[in-house]
Amino acid sequence: MNNLLFNLRSLTVTDIKLIDGLIHCSYSLALATRIHNIPITGQYQLPKIIINSFAFRYFPEIEKDFILACKAFNDTLRFAKEYPHHQFIKLSMGKEIIIMIYNSSNKNNFREFKINDLSKFTGLCRRYKTPTEVEKIMITLFKRCINA
Repeated sequence: MNNLLFNLRSLTVTDIKLIDGLIHCSYSLALATRIHNIPITGQYQLPKIIINSFAFRYFPEIEKDFILACKAFNDTLRFAKEYPHHQFIKLSMGKEIIIMIYNSSNKNNFREFKINDLSKFTGLCRRYKTPTEVEKIMITLFKRCINA
């Protein structure tokens, strides 16, 4: 009976927030209903912590992809901060965004941030934030990568 009850529930991201320039997510256990965007305040955690927890496997696939993209976003920002003298290449090709950060003298010291379908990422962001706030999140990434 307990397993049946748990199968009716799923974890869902309830909000995202930029804290110190990094995306943090809050999530909650929710029954699958037609009502979305019910404001729930929760504890904000870095996507890396959520991914490494037992809870990650209980998210729907689309939200797993979103959390992974948030982690990649944060990893890219951290890498850019740790290596401020690296070179940046920013590519935007319709739906796809790619930012590559590399050391021109050591090609192995490399980081890539890629969103295959920007509309899915920003669409999920808009479940939690206004379009202006989503734009601010995307601009934060591009501002950090200033020496393109």
